[in-house]
Amino acid sequence: MDKKTNSAGEQNQGTKKRKRRFNNKKKNKNAASVDSKKKKPFVPVINTNIYCPKVVEPFPLCVICGKKIETIADAISEPNGEYSHFACVIDKIGKQEKITETQKVSYLGKGSFGIIEKKDGKFSITKKIDYETQESFSAMKHFVEEQKK
Repeated sequence: MDKKTNSAGEQNQGTKKRKRRFNNKKKNKNAASVDSKKKKPFVPVINTNIYCPKVVEPFPLCVICGKKIETIADAISEPNGEYSHFACVIDKIGKQEKITETQKVSYLGKGSFGIIEKKDGKFSITKKIDYETQESFSAMKHFVEEQKK
């Protein structure tokens, strides 16, 4: 007797409620009210009072290859204040430094490049080359900020 029964052999009222609540969900006879209770899609509220300047991407020419720089984030400023592609600068340094097959040119950060060599499974910086000065980087940032409208 796993069902709870009272002395008359009838099922307990609490058990009936639980069965109805968990096993048999209440069926709504009015279909229109069910449709109106469906979740509506989320529509974000856009605050139009916030000012966001439009950034116009500058398209300077690369000093090394002469092609247009598509995204300014892919550029580095030259010592003379003009701009070049990162890839062009890496190729230029590789030719100037005459790197071997075991060496590679890599950007180290803060405007400096390095000649990286792998020996015995470990990487080491054999030479550090300071390419972009802090002043030229600041001038590049100022140039990009001026492009905002």
